[in-house]
Amino acid sequence: MARISVPFVLSALAVMASAAPVSVQLQKRIAQTIADSTSDWEQACLTAGGGQKCNPISQVAFTSLLAAGKNCDQQDAADQMIDLAKTLNNDPEMIRLTQIFVQQPRNA
Repeated sequence: MARISVPFVLSALAVMASAAPVSVQLQKRIAQTIADSTSDWEQACLTAGGGQKCNPISQVAFTSLLAAGKNCDQQDAADQMIDLAKTLNNDPEMIRLTQIFVQQPRNA
């Protein structure tokens, strides 16, 4: 039966640790600024008269694109965006921008 000594294990670990380090660059899967995903919608909402209702919905919407977002968060946010657009005379620009938002990739 072969025995492995403590000095042998320590020397093996030292050799592995001194080996050339592997350079790994981490990159974002999606190169996007999340807040930009709803900035045009928020501006259209303000133009349509949404006032103080625009920004909170915009924030919920763009945070739904983050990796921590749940599966349905993006669609739920889009539903809120459309609901507000409907209260503002079915604003076509808000609806169009919401349709674009729904197609945005998530960082999940």
